[in-house]
Amino acid sequence: MLIDLINQQKVIPALRNPEDFREVLNIPSVKIMFLLFGDINSLGDYLKHARASGKKLIVHFDLIEGLGKDEAAVKYLVKAGVEGIITTKTSIARQAKKEGIVAIQRLFIIDSEAVRSGLKQLAESKPHGVEILPATVPAKIVREIKETCRLPVIGGGLIQGEDDLKEALSKGFSAISTNKTALWFLNNVL
Repeated sequence: MLIDLINQQKVIPALRNPEDFREVLNIPSVKIMFLLFGDINSLGDYLKHARASGKKLIVHFDLIEGLGKDEAAVKYLVKAGVEGIITTKTSIARQAKKEGIVAIQRLFIIDSEAVRSGLKQLAESKPHGVEILPATVPAKIVREIKETCRLPVIGGGLIQGEDDLKEALSKGFSAISTNKTALWFLNNVL
């Protein structure tokens, strides 16, 4: 399953533009990546090129232009061949699971109330995984979310270099998503 790939890859490229996409296609250690840009007209091409390179693409539902932000949009993505999404919306994560694709719920952890609220959202949506931002949150927050939800927890945001990456992984994250291209090559050495 797609979520198993996430557990095996410590650095997940977070692609913000076409140049990032083209670059990651040539990195053999990358098997899964997050698409954080694009629109419904370009999505098919990105999916086709990812598959041709033997890679899986998880689409950030909230950032793809031209999608309605409802359940019909999830069905559209499934028909387009999307195998997984990231979203901040509980109802969309729930719908993705219902449609048989991987759902990763993204949470922004800014304070302890955000942790409580996030745990409630996760209990409602029951996603396959969680991405929390920023990846610089304290280790005890990562542990609390992992222990409560029993899901893979991905950290994202504010990772500037290899030291930040290693520190974030030491907190217990299953993987780190990053747009820093130099870090995408580290999967074989972590």
